[in-house]
Amino acid sequence: MNRNKRSLTLDLKDPRGKAILYKLAETADLVTENFRPGVLDRLGLGYEDFRRINPSIVYVAGSGYGPDGPYVSRPGQDLLIQSLSGIAAQTGRGDDLPTPTATSFVDASTGLLLAFSAVVGLFHKQRTGQGQRIDVSLFNTAIALQCQELAAFMNLGLHWQRSPAGSVRPGWLHHSVFTALRTAIWHSRCRR
Repeated sequence: MNRNKRSLTLDLKDPRGKAILYKLAETADLVTENFRPGVLDRLGLGYEDFRRINPSIVYVAGSGYGPDGPYVSRPGQDLLIQSLSGIAAQTGRGDDLPTPTATSFVDASTGLLLAFSAVVGLFHKQRTGQGQRIDVSLFNTAIALQCQELAAFMNLGLHWQRSPAGSVRPGWLHHSVFTALRTAIWHSRCRR
């Protein structure tokens, strides 16, 4: 995972560590961070601090709930986000308790969204010469991952209900797992 990378460890509370980071920022294209919102600002290492050093820097911040709002100081963690966003209530069988997914897919999806945002920010910088701050959060990613369910609720008033099998979405028989007793049954389902 870390092939062809160089690493540097800095104490961000030590003035010498900050001076090294500021020097690196003079020629950097991108800074990414995933501290709780406000932590780097208090250390003098927030977006505005980097922007003063390098106005064209792209700063991508990842957090649990975004840079402001009632949950800004809460920890962000995949299982917490799956529960709060409603994802855990969508998975599992109908009579089960809310069931988180088997993998940390909100963490992974947010990482992908953060990387995509960094690329878009760098593209914008290449085209305009302007840097910017971009915020990506676990919670917003979890909501975006449920766009079909939210659209069905908001536009049609459909309430999500889990099936007894735990795999069928209401009205979406094409989105399910079936047991095929014989190959002929499987092939007949695939031709529909």
